[in-house]
Amino acid sequence: HWIWQDGGSLASSLLFTRPAELGLSWLLYALCWSLLELGILALAAIFAVLVTNIISAPIFEIVSLAVERSILGDNPGPKFSWQFMMVTISGELKKALVITFASVLIIIIPGLNLLSLPLLAFLLGWNFYDYPLARRGYSFSQRFQFVFRHMWEVMGFGLWLCIPFIQILLIPFAVVGGTLLNVQALGQEKKD
Repeated sequence: HWIWQDGGSLASSLLFTRPAELGLSWLLYALCWSLLELGILALAAIFAVLVTNIISAPIFEIVSLAVERSILGDNPGPKFSWQFMMVTISGELKKALVITFASVLIIIIPGLNLLSLPLLAFLLGWNFYDYPLARRGYSFSQRFQFVFRHMWEVMGFGLWLCIPFIQILLIPFAVVGGTLLNVQALGQEKKD
């Protein structure tokens, strides 16, 4: 809500003074203001999705556990508990901070926005991919290293979640798909 009302004043405070006369400097100001406004709105949208994922983490964990049990049998990892739910939420908070930081870098650093689609696909894929790793007690850095080793797979998975409006339909299936891909990758790494 705040972004819609005060985003313009935030963008104006971050930019140079608006030129009084029309010309090239005014056009540059308008372009920078528009890009900054879009960036602020994008950060607000990313923040909303991340907060939703943190709140939904226990439900996603239960779904992921059910999928993994259907593949591997009855005992793929620890049983679900309130304590484990808190661990899951804290892991999601760390992940949300990393994703938010990376998103801000994409918006702030010129030229980095050329990599925004593959990076966004990787971050979205990672968001739904590593639930089995958390259940196995992998630390946050171990989870990130595992996901990074399977970067192309995670990026391909996350690419479907980048399609506007389609991701709303795909998010309920993302936990299932991410768990299936992760269990397959875990099995592959055990063989190697």
